[in-house]
Order: sequence, then C-alpha cells, then structure tokens
Amino acid sequence: AQQQGKLVMLQADWTRPDRDISRFLAQYGRFGIPFNAIFSPSHPAGIILPELLTTDIVDRNLDLAGLDVN
Repeated sequence: AQQQGKLVMLQADWTRPDRDISRFLAQYGRFGIPFNAIFSPSHPAGIILPELLTTDIVDRNLDLAGLDVN
C-alpha cells in the first residue's frame, strides 16, 4: 500500500496464482487483471473502472467517489 495524503493506492501482485486475489476479483465478476476500482467512504463497495484507463476516466471517477486529489 502506498499512501499519498488521504489517498491509499493498493497493488496486488498476481505473478503467481493467489486464492485471496482470485476471490477478491470474483466478488466483482472479474477473473483476471487488470482490475481497477476506487473505494471511498461514499462508495465502500467500489466504483469499478474499465480495463483501459484514461486520465479523464480516473479523474471523473475520483470526483464521483468524492476524493479530491488535486
């Protein structure tokens, strides 16, 4: 986990199969990577992002999640 101000970025390494990561992905109907989601107090279940990201997609969803990162 990497914390930047109030934002915590998590990255899971799936180089080798891992049951915990597989279960986490399955909870969201995903069975592979990349998987990107934004979790916040207003969206504790997460906002699931598309596999291909743009700066606009990330910025728009951070705003939707109520996270001011600027």
